Amino acid sequence: MNMNNLFSYLKENTYQGHRALERSYPFNTYFKADNFNAVHYAKGLQTLGAFHRYCLPFCASLSPSLRGEFDPQLPIQLINQDLAALLPANQAPIPFAMPAQKVTFARALACTYVILGSSMGGNVIRRWLKSHHPNMPMDYYSAMASLGETWPQWQQTINTYLTTNPVSYDDVGEMAKALFLGLQMTGDGLRARGDATR
Repeated sequence: MNMNNLFSYLKENTYQGHRALERSYPFNTYFKADNFNAVHYAKGLQTLGAFHRYCLPFCASLSPSLRGEFDPQLPIQLINQDLAALLPANQAPIPFAMPAQKVTFARALACTYVILGSSMGGNVIRRWLKSHHPNMPMDYYSAMASLGETWPQWQQTINTYLTTNPVSYDDVGEMAKALFLGLQMTGDGLRARGDATR
């Protein structure tokens, strides 16, 4: 098994979940200048904050050599910074809409795959924010844009590792699909609540 094949497998098997997430609240308000506002943006960051907190123990279980330049604590810190500029102080973190699971290598790969894969879109979002909403805090998306530059190197690192440490494609894929669904359900929950709490 090699990582290139795994990435092809994951791309194909998570495509529908990824597209469904883009069409779900609050991410479906992005790139719509007449609809997007600070409330929707805050809820997007809250959703992502819940996701990163959920993924933290999985990503942290990978050795530093397998994480590369990715620090799984940093996105949480930057989201909190951005939310501090958007929301009242002392807001409780929202939970991620996915049950707790045992940390495994396959699940750690899935979490890191979803984060690093989506980081490549961070630069697109950052540019759009700078153009249409330049006063919005964007520490998180700026960092994700930089992280996206490490995506090819991370693939190569994991590819080399998997030549002697194979992983189940199905296990990684199932976790990745569950994460996309969890993101969607977390955002939908914020819309249903009609509030903006961190």
